[in-house]
Amino acid sequence: ASNVLKGDVMEVDNLAFSPDGRKVASGSYDKTIRLWDIKSGVSKILRRHVDIVWSVAFSPDGETVVSGSSDYTIRLWNIKTGISNVLGWHKSIVKRVAFSPNGETIASGSKDLTIRLWDLKTGASKVLKGQSDPVYGLAFSSDSGTVVSTNIYGVRNLWNVKSNQENILSSELNQNKDQESMLIDKDGWILRMGFRILWLPMSLRGNIVSVHKCIIAIGTRQGRV
Repeated sequence: ASNVLKGDVMEVDNLAFSPDGRKVASGSYDKTIRLWDIKSGVSKILRRHVDIVWSVAFSPDGETVVSGSSDYTIRLWNIKTGISNVLGWHKSIVKRVAFSPNGETIASGSKDLTIRLWDLKTGASKVLKGQSDPVYGLAFSSDSGTVVSTNIYGVRNLWNVKSNQENILSSELNQNKDQESMLIDKDGWILRMGFRILWLPMSLRGNIVSVHKCIIAIGTRQGRV
């Protein structure tokens, strides 16, 4: 069964499930973030960014959303009140943001070829340099001690959060299924690790996919989830 969540007026570029799977956050070309209640389909609009919202992520406790935008900022949002504050800036578009599993750090990746790690207790940040291309993917390890980043070509770098040391992942790790993203091909199939797992009719096809257990969220260029 499927349920269409309507609200965004322009292309949805990023989706994230809340830890309990009850909400979905979407970032859009219309400069807004929407928080969707999956059961009711009701959404709340968060407005403060002044350009495209490229990335959203929930905190581990589900109470906060972090976002990255073409306005170069990283923002934190209280999902109950909708109140937002700027965590910091990059020198170019912020393409990806991620919360550490322990909830203490946020990573942001930018087209300025840097990754920044933000300490949520102090607000201080440190820069991880070494990307040869803009950051298009970003995630923490389960112990919060490592950040993995990707560029548009899929090359993966591992960063030690404490030492700032960077290493290229081996070809063996590049095949790690836990790090593979899900995509939609031109024929409407959702792909995981190159395998077709679900076919979508034309009306449900989108350009971004997020998964929580047995639920798949799809963002479309028509502003639907």
